[in-house]
Amino acid sequence: MIEIRVHTDLKDPELIEAWDGLSGAAEGGGLFATRLWVETWFAHFGAELSVTAVTGHTDQGPVGVAPLFATLGRELVLPVNFLSPRGQFAAGRGHVNEFTSALLGHFRDHGSQLHLRGVPLGSPTLNALESEARGAGYLVHARPGRTSPFIDIEGSWESYIDGKPRKVTHEWERKMRKLERAGDVRVVRFEKGMDTAALVDRLIAVEGRSWKERAGTSIAARGVGAFYRELSAALAAADSLLPFWLELDGRVIAFLYGAIHDGTYYAMKTSYDKEFSGLSPGVRLFHEAVRHAFGAGLARFDFLGERAPWKDRWANGSLEHANVRLYPDTMSGRAAHLIDSRLKPLARRARDSRARR
Repeated sequence: MIEIRVHTDLKDPELIEAWDGLSGAAEGGGLFATRLWVETWFAHFGAELSVTAVTGHTDQGPVGVAPLFATLGRELVLPVNFLSPRGQFAAGRGHVNEFTSALLGHFRDHGSQLHLRGVPLGSPTLNALESEARGAGYLVHARPGRTSPFIDIEGSWESYIDGKPRKVTHEWERKMRKLERAGDVRVVRFEKGMDTAALVDRLIAVEGRSWKERAGTSIAARGVGAFYRELSAALAAADSLLPFWLELDGRVIAFLYGAIHDGTYYAMKTSYDKEFSGLSPGVRLFHEAVRHAFGAGLARFDFLGERAPWKDRWANGSLEHANVRLYPDTMSGRAAHLIDSRLKPLARRARDSRARR
């Protein structure tokens, strides 16, 4: 039997011990369920949230962690937003369903609703939610979320390239030759001991000259420079940080900000100087980054964000996500479930139908 404990402070020693004890021995989770990521994320985006992190324990010790937070409306959420695209629980192998059932049973007794965004389809977390919710007294409504391309790394870099359509690789080669003719080209990757604050400053400068600055999605425009500085220092200390950047005649014109966790490279952010868009700097940049992932023996290169034609040309698979709401099986919960799962979709379809007329 699993005992559920709720922690209201991310610095709670018992929570830290459980979280760290599960590191490397959990099903699901990934980078965005690690203590490093969640603590950094909450420090910058948790002003209107209350820590409601859950650990599960048996006589043998901790078996699960769910990094949950309560909104002002008392809805329970995962640490997911535009910078943190994926949410999952971390549970010891063989304990995912049991932990999820116990967690839901605890919150069902408190009448809590859960809104879990960005949960990967087929993940241990989503599978457990779908199989255990009804028995734990919850109704489930899941809506499709983003689809993120990835590269499953199998075989050699050469076999991967050979497996791509010749039309695609020919176009990549043409663009890289054009870039080479423009000057001295160099792709640099982060190495241990480099100054992480200076690194982030370089990335911010590149984005200041990109289309993202005008669109309002750059690091500076969104005011998240401090988040990237703190995250970069933490990831570097954990030997996980691995950005790449492309220099043309010594000037940084494009970058890929990413990190490695548990055999996966997470490509979190990329941008380029719009002055050099005609040179397609991203092709050379990702050519080097993906080749490095093959050479480093990683298992996956994860693009994280939404699908795009350029990502699909690199990818050999994609991961779909769901946004999951769970309602306690009470009168008020059933009413909320009916509204969200039936009435709101009907209203949207009626509105869309009127708009098409």
